[in-house]
Amino acid sequence: MAEENSDISRLTDRQPLLANTASNNLQFYVVDQDDDTEHPDGSSYQVSKAELVKILGIDLISANKPIEHNYLNTAELVENQEYQTVGFLQYVTTNKTYYEYLGFTTGNIATDYRTLTAGEAVAVTSSLSYRSFTVSAKSTTAPVFPEAEKLNLQYNGTSGYVTDFYFNTGFSSYLAKFNDLKASFNFSLVFYNKTQTRTHIASITAMTFTGSNCKVSVGPTILNADILLDASLELSIMPYVPGEGGGGTPIDLSGYFDKATYDPDGKEANAFDQDNMNAPSAADTSLVDADEFNFKDATLGWFRISYANMKANFKAYFDTVYVLLSSFLEEKISGSVLENTTATGSINLSANAVAHFDFTLTGNTSVTITDLPAVGKTKAFTGTVKSTTTQTFGVVNATLTSGEFKADGTKNTVFVNMYNTAVGGLQIITTYGTAE
Repeated sequence: MAEENSDISRLTDRQPLLANTASNNLQFYVVDQDDDTEHPDGSSYQVSKAELVKILGIDLISANKPIEHNYLNTAELVENQEYQTVGFLQYVTTNKTYYEYLGFTTGNIATDYRTLTAGEAVAVTSSLSYRSFTVSAKSTTAPVFPEAEKLNLQYNGTSGYVTDFYFNTGFSSYLAKFNDLKASFNFSLVFYNKTQTRTHIASITAMTFTGSNCKVSVGPTILNADILLDASLELSIMPYVPGEGGGGTPIDLSGYFDKATYDPDGKEANAFDQDNMNAPSAADTSLVDADEFNFKDATLGWFRISYANMKANFKAYFDTVYVLLSSFLEEKISGSVLENTTATGSINLSANAVAHFDFTLTGNTSVTITDLPAVGKTKAFTGTVKSTTTQTFGVVNATLTSGEFKADGTKNTVFVNMYNTAVGGLQIITTYGTAE
C-alpha cells in the first residue's frame, strides 16, 4: 500500500505546467463519474490535448462554427441534409441538442453527425457567434421567425419604434431561461450594431413562445430607422434595477448611443475627454433657453446648466455692479413738448407728462410742478422762457433757485431737477441760463 501511495504522489506532486511552455504532445488523465465500469466512483481515461479541446467545446468557439438550421426533431434533421454544410451546427428542439454535420448521408444520426456534449453546448451558447445576428426582415406586421443567425423585427408604423424582435429556434431555447426569471427580475436587450457603430437598448416587456420560437416584446425606445436591414447585431441581455426609492418605474436605459453624435471628431476612447469636448467641430451661434452647458463646480464636481439659468445668474451678479435699467423708469425724461405756447398767470406742469416747455410770456407767470418723485426717485425736465421787459416768471414750489430769470426780451433756459431722499426729503432745484 505504501508503494501505491508513493506512485500516486509521484503523479500528483508536480510543479505547475504553464501554457506558454506546454507542448502539443500532452496527455491528460480524467475520471468519468458516469462510467462505473472500473469502479463505482467512475472509470479513468487517457485524453489527448486535441480531444480535450473538443470535449470543452473550445474548437467550436475558435472555429466560430455557426448554428445553421433549427429542426423540430431528428427526422427533420436527417431529411434536410442536402441543405446542411459540413462542419456547421444543427439544432433539434425536441431534445434540445446540437449536432455537427459530418457530411455523410447514411440516414444514421450516429454516423452522419457528431452530438455535442453538454459542455460544448454551453460553450456554443456563450460564444459571441451564438449571439450575433443579421437583420433579415423589418415589418409593421408580424414577420416570420428567422433561420439561424438571423433576426427579424416588427415596428409601429405610426411612431416608428420597434415593438418586437423575432428570434431563431436555437436562441429561443436560450431565451426561455430568461423567461423563467422575468417574474422576479427585469431585463433589457442590449444590441451593439457593428454595421452602424451604435448601441441600441430596450427593456423587455414580454416573451411569447410559438412552438420553439420566441418573440420578445420591448418598450418603445429603439427606432426602426436606426437599424438598417442586413445590419450585423451582437446581443447581450442585461438586468436592470427598478426605479430609485422603490418606485415602480425602471431606470431609463432607453435610446441608443450614436457614434456620429457623441464622437463626431473620431476621438474614439478619448471622445469624452474634457479637452476634446471643449473644441467640437460643429458651431452653434443661435442659443435658446433650453441649450445646456457643462461646468465644474468648485467643490461638487461636474454639472450642467441651461442657457436660461445661466442668464439669470449673470443678471443677479451684474445687477449688483451696474445701475438697473428699471431704476430709470420713473426718472427718465419723457413726455410731451409744450412748443410755442403763450403763458400767463398760474400754471401747473406735471413732471410725468411734460419733458420740455417753450413759453412766451404774455403776463406775469408762476409755475407749480405736480406729480413729484416718490422717496428714492428723481425726475427732471427742461424749458425755455421768453418775455418782454415787464413780465416775471418763477417756479412756486422750488426749494432752490440757481441763476436769475432775465425779463429783458431774451430767451432763458430753465432746467428743473427733482429728487426725493429719505433723509433730505423732496428737493426741487430750478436753474436759469441764457439761450441767446
